[in-house]
Amino acid sequence: MIVRARAHLLYLTLFLSGAAGLVYEVVWFRRLSLLLGGTSQALSAVLAAFMGGMALGSRLLGPLADRRGARPVRIYALLQFGTMVSALAAFVLPQFLEPLFSSAYRSLGSGPLLVLARFMAAVAVMGIPTFMMGGTLPVLTRSLAEQKGVGRSVASLYGWNTAGAVVGTLAAGFVMVPRFGLLRTLTVGMALSAVAGVVSLLVRFRRVKVASVAGPETYRERGPRAPLVAGFLVGMAVLAAEVMWTTGLVSGIYNNIYAVSTMLAAVLVGIALGSWWAGRSEVPAGRRSPVLLLVMAAWLPLTGVYIRTGADMVESVIGPASLPAALLLRYVPVFLILLPVTLSSGMLFPSLSKMYSPRPERSGGGVGRFAAANTLGALVGSVAASFLLLPLAGRRLSLLLLSLVLLAGWSILTRGRRLRMVAVIALLVCAGATFLRLDSGRVDPDRRVVFREDTPEGEVLVTQSRDAPSSLRLVIRDSQASTTTPEGCLKNRLMAYFPMLLHPNPENVSVICFGTGITVGTACRFGEVRLVDCVEISSTVVEAASLFSRYNHDALSDPRVRVIVEDGRNHLLGTRTRYDVITEEPMHPALAGVVSLYSLEYYQLCRDRLRSGGVMAQWLPLYDMSPGDCRMVVSTFLEVFPRSTMWVLGRDAMLVGGKNWTMDPTRVFEGLQEERVAEDLRRFGLDAPERFLACYVMGPERMRAFAADAPVVSDDRPVLEYTAPAAVFRQGLSEKNLESILELREPPPGADTLGPVFDRTWVAAELFHRAVAARAGMNLSREAELLKAAVDTAPGFLVAAHRLSESLHQSSRILLGRGESALAWRLLKRAVAVPGSRPSASLLTDLSLFESALDMWDSARRHAEMALRKEPLSAAATRALARATMGIGRTEEAKALFERADSLSTN
Repeated sequence: MIVRARAHLLYLTLFLSGAAGLVYEVVWFRRLSLLLGGTSQALSAVLAAFMGGMALGSRLLGPLADRRGARPVRIYALLQFGTMVSALAAFVLPQFLEPLFSSAYRSLGSGPLLVLARFMAAVAVMGIPTFMMGGTLPVLTRSLAEQKGVGRSVASLYGWNTAGAVVGTLAAGFVMVPRFGLLRTLTVGMALSAVAGVVSLLVRFRRVKVASVAGPETYRERGPRAPLVAGFLVGMAVLAAEVMWTTGLVSGIYNNIYAVSTMLAAVLVGIALGSWWAGRSEVPAGRRSPVLLLVMAAWLPLTGVYIRTGADMVESVIGPASLPAALLLRYVPVFLILLPVTLSSGMLFPSLSKMYSPRPERSGGGVGRFAAANTLGALVGSVAASFLLLPLAGRRLSLLLLSLVLLAGWSILTRGRRLRMVAVIALLVCAGATFLRLDSGRVDPDRRVVFREDTPEGEVLVTQSRDAPSSLRLVIRDSQASTTTPEGCLKNRLMAYFPMLLHPNPENVSVICFGTGITVGTACRFGEVRLVDCVEISSTVVEAASLFSRYNHDALSDPRVRVIVEDGRNHLLGTRTRYDVITEEPMHPALAGVVSLYSLEYYQLCRDRLRSGGVMAQWLPLYDMSPGDCRMVVSTFLEVFPRSTMWVLGRDAMLVGGKNWTMDPTRVFEGLQEERVAEDLRRFGLDAPERFLACYVMGPERMRAFAADAPVVSDDRPVLEYTAPAAVFRQGLSEKNLESILELREPPPGADTLGPVFDRTWVAAELFHRAVAARAGMNLSREAELLKAAVDTAPGFLVAAHRLSESLHQSSRILLGRGESALAWRLLKRAVAVPGSRPSASLLTDLSLFESALDMWDSARRHAEMALRKEPLSAAATRALARATMGIGRTEEAKALFERADSLSTN
């Protein structure tokens, strides 16, 4: 009974230390991502440093428990107290490394040497606490090995430690960080370490006695090498696969810590179950280990098939209505899919440990060496996944290569020919399944893929509309980043025009996030610009830029543009350049890793990099954002830029502030005198200063009223990172946000001198905003009514005219689908006749088809030809022209057109 009670106390301490370790990892992951950048390579450096410290601790601290007279449990208690203290130091140290990183960035650039410097920084931060954490398992294994045997001791302790890790990662990721912030969460982890240390001191100590026969002449201290090598390969394969699983699944969950925490939990639950199973299995370790390696090797490629295609297919069919539902829908099936791999991994650790170190009297050093090899393999795997496998081979081929790694470990443990044949057959089957070309369902069937690359940061896609080939869409990690529709181009252009037209002489400009390059190209329209630093975290996004050269004014060929592939925050931290304008359009704040560009510390960094009088602009989406989240962003921005202004057009807002800056509307008049600037805005009627200024909605006092005591988003309390993902699943948020903004809307300074054009446009702009809100509420008739009033009030406000034409067109399609063809026909004619609207190719094509149905062949042909002048490669417009041509009796020409349409639709 005493032995059992003693063992249970040790299990409790391992559970607590496992929970503390994962609390630390979640906090360090978040803390160091701010210092090292949001790239997968920087985050892999964090993971590699974590694993490296653990490996070194296992190797060097485990043998201490084997010394004559050692007290393993007391050593464990000291390690817990040491971990507690050093964990706090690891949290504080990054702020002192920032000057060193700034210097390294300026000296080394953003190449491999900087990555190495990041790795060394991560080692410096986490080295001591992870070193101590690495010694805990082998030390406690020594205290139980003589009573339970090495295999059962490792299985029990490893299982309880992993169970604690599951609780720690879920509690930290989902509860503690969002509610308490990073520092307080770290304090909880430190308390767990302290409790684990105190509880371990309650265990009755027993000095270790070394058997007299265990001298160097009669005892070989190191076991056979095969289990050690196999353990290294298993650690390498599992951690590399985990990196790939996490990056492949983060898109559906948005929040990075949610994704990392849930993936860690899914993996660790399987490992814990496997450990406990191994502790109760009667099958000899030497027999079950090769079988488990074979199972892992055969199943691993299949996990990639599900992650690439299956998860998206399941979600497209079920359609989760909330973030908790999305988490369950994504990770419960994933847990089951990964279970053969994670369960086998959990069973292999104690099995291979026992094979390598079967003698209880040397179990501390033996298990320590094995744990070090396994953890060192994990280090290699995490680095290889981000730096080699994903960039060079992609996710599917990488998982297949990892299967070969596991198969190599299997072949080391066994030489049976029959098993070799089974392994080869299983691997061939999995390879075939891996390379099946299955589409995830996230690509609209009406669009074709013109660019696709799987990167460590996630998949980058460029898709093209089949009916309107000029409509390109950039998709990053399954989220639309930008589009070349007229409205999409306007939004990206305004990201540059709002701040730059409010600065008297914007010479040095920084654009954070390249995307399609439209904002960068727009910044280059200003003649006084001397330098445009474009910072983009993904080199693949920059590679895709050639597809958008028609829309971004061929930005990359402009000698003033300097593309910097780096995390935007790290660039501003390290650069010595001072800017007149910093403008950014990051991804939606709900997406993983983006909130660091919406925080108080980031805005302070931007302010420090501005010249006096410089202007800072921040995009604020009004869609998929709760009113509370919008107020948080505004409150945080005002904290740093107290004289800010807000501008709105449609579902997008722009916050514009500055350093020693006050808005002067006359600068807009001066800037729009430049022809190249006015040209971009003319088709929307915003080339007139009076109409451009109608996009203004409020100044600093009204913005403070809008923020209404909302909390500030900080690095320590990234509240937005946890609230924003949940808002994505809610409906009607655009409507609520626009309504709350319009309640506080006020004219810009000096509006009383702007004349009647401004007065009419000011009224029309409010009608336009209310129409956008009605559309968000799916009230299309109300939208059309408000847009018609806006067009009648200010005919030159062409944004409203374009939207009215598209709204009537959409309504006509809905009515046609219901069989109400007469009403659909009337709306279609109204859509084409909206003054100043420039009907789209899609609208002209639908009109042509309708006219063909009414035997209006000449008019149908004319409108189809107009559509093809807008979209020469449109299959739908070509087919409409073919049908009209057939109607007027030109059969051979019509047949050729039908053949061309078929060719266009299949390419």
